[in-house]
Amino acid sequence: NGSFTFFFTNSAWNVGSAIASVDWITPTSWSLSISWPPTLSLGATSVNSSVNLLEKTFTGASEYFQVEDTIWADAGYYTTLEMTNLQYNTQTIANTNMYVKTVGGITLLSGTANANVITSIGTTYTNISSPLTFIMRSAWSNGGKTGTYWAQLAIKVDIPAFQKAGNYTWTIIYTIY
Repeated sequence: NGSFTFFFTNSAWNVGSAIASVDWITPTSWSLSISWPPTLSLGATSVNSSVNLLEKTFTGASEYFQVEDTIWADAGYYTTLEMTNLQYNTQTIANTNMYVKTVGGITLLSGTANANVITSIGTTYTNISSPLTFIMRSAWSNGGKTGTYWAQLAIKVDIPAFQKAGNYTWTIIYTIY
């Protein structure tokens, strides 16, 4: 919080000042940032005449998605997570075959725990063919707490029958608003 004096006039002969408390102006040393794993590997599976399931739970700190919230203001934020199609040369596995869930909710990495930092991706698989709201904190719910919070994901891909074998790649898009 910072106090600022605003000068105002309400007519040609009445002047005055008001003091306002502003909680959305923050010093430059405070920040809100996100980070994510540089690479994620789903592993390998064989392909055949039926749909195959490829599932991976990412473990370890280097595979978590995180938000570093050192603003302590009440503006709120949310992140989204989306994935592109899996691609190998001209072969595609559509992202409509991809699902994501969280494992264990939000974990505090450092700072002060804040029960208002939540994940809206549940613990059951949800299709990720369009952006999903991921880690978030509603406006006016911070209480002056700062911290680094992370979430663990599991990803599932349904590999279509007769899909051509190959080294498929995809892009995960993690955005903060």
